[in-house]
Amino acid sequence: QGECERWRAEAAAAAEERDTVARQHSAAHAELVEAQGDAAAVERSLAGTAAELGVAREAAKRAERELGQTRAECQELLNVAASHDEKSGAAQLMLEGRAEHLQEQLNAARDDNEALRLRVDELTTKMQAAQHEIERFQRSEALWEQERETFLEISRGREAALEAEVARLHDVATAADSQASAAAAEAARQREEVGARAEAAQAEAAERSRLADAAEAAAREAEARARAAEEELGRL
Repeated sequence: QGECERWRAEAAAAAEERDTVARQHSAAHAELVEAQGDAAAVERSLAGTAAELGVAREAAKRAERELGQTRAECQELLNVAASHDEKSGAAQLMLEGRAEHLQEQLNAARDDNEALRLRVDELTTKMQAAQHEIERFQRSEALWEQERETFLEISRGREAALEAEVARLHDVATAADSQASAAAAEAARQREEVGARAEAAQAEAAERSRLADAAEAAAREAEARARAAEEELGRL
């Protein structure tokens, strides 16, 4: 009886270990999904900033072209006939003002380019960090899966040993019943006692078998959910 109780306690401990590993696996998977969501958000932000940088660079190029054109126009007017000095001077002032305005626009565009470039660098760094975090969680998830399989294997071995021990105890009870038949009165008493013990042992074995089957079904269901989540993750 004491040996049977010990095996029953070990089976319960194995079931608890399975549950613990399953909870840890679920937590690790949830962290992996969260990290992937963060990485996707950073990637979207990076794409948007890169697009803004492209627009700013194009604006800077346009400003440089306009500035060059204005300077060329200014130089051309300076080379106009000397009889139009006054008019040329007014045109020069106007074009110089326009050139200064375009230079300011060009400087602002360059500043925007630099700010956006720094933002792209920052987001790229965040993206790399998020990717490293995803890889770490993936390794952790694989490790939990290996440990879960190991605990399942150990638990199955313990349950098989428990069933063998119950069968042995049943054989012992049967042998005792056969030996007790030597004396009628004693045999009757022993048969009733052994029969009661056998029924209790069978009921206990049936209950353990039911609990073991329920634990195994729960483990398979958790494994199926984990595989489904991994497949969904793979499709993403």
